[in-house]
Amino acid sequence: FSPDGKALAAVGRDGMVKLWDPTSGKNITQWKGHSGFVNAVAIHPKEALVASGGDDKLVKLWDAKTGRNVATLKGHTDGVRCLAVSSDGNTLVSGGGNSIIVWDVPKRKQIRTINAGLSFLQSLAVRSDGNTLATNGSDGVMLWNLKTGKAITTLKVPSKAPGIRVECIAFSPDGSRLVAGTDTKQVFVWDAKTRKPLFTLGAGGGDMVREGISVIVFSPNGKLLAAVPIEPIVTIWNVASQRRVATLTARATLSCVAFSPDGKSVASGDTYNNIKLWDASQFGSK
Repeated sequence: FSPDGKALAAVGRDGMVKLWDPTSGKNITQWKGHSGFVNAVAIHPKEALVASGGDDKLVKLWDAKTGRNVATLKGHTDGVRCLAVSSDGNTLVSGGGNSIIVWDVPKRKQIRTINAGLSFLQSLAVRSDGNTLATNGSDGVMLWNLKTGKAITTLKVPSKAPGIRVECIAFSPDGSRLVAGTDTKQVFVWDAKTRKPLFTLGAGGGDMVREGISVIVFSPNGKLLAAVPIEPIVTIWNVASQRRVATLTARATLSCVAFSPDGKSVASGDTYNNIKLWDASQFGSK
């Protein structure tokens, strides 16, 4: 979503970057983004600027009002799988293969490259302080100093399951919590400051998620958590009570999810190129 909630950005296999009006459901504009699949999109928190990353190993910046390509950022040697923008909008982070590239958005320049030490980097998140980067790891979450590019530590997943793999990660908007969705049907939650594990969601009983978690995101106020398993549902948790408050059923397997800036809507995208908006006001996020 754009910061004002009036536009929703979506990308896919056709190489296009599209902006939609979430109220009317109409396509506002679209442009040819990349040759091949476009895997990731991010909207600048303060400016009318859209970033996209694709299988063509490029990161592109677009003027959201005109659709003009204002910059093409080169440096990746593999397809770009994930993007994240700092809360001040000055830093863009892209990941693909085993490398992370940190970009200066105003200058449109590469700051540094980080070797993530992974065969397949697929998720990253920037903490609200702009200093800490989290990436998926083979058995946990890797934390990096975004200013120096140095590894800080690895948060091991507190589970006895062998070979556990982190699929997706997110920081809460206030930077107090870090969550990771895994291939063991669980979401692990840490205190982002102390780096201590707090609790686990979906661990059993009525809260069991049936498949591995592929996408996870907080609501703008941090009170709700939306997770997408590898099937056509969105699971909504109340973070404070640690209870599932809703299961939204779609028509096809989902690949992405996002909350609107006011937290009143949840958008999901499926593998058949459909975007659906859900009323989130009923989930008690206030």
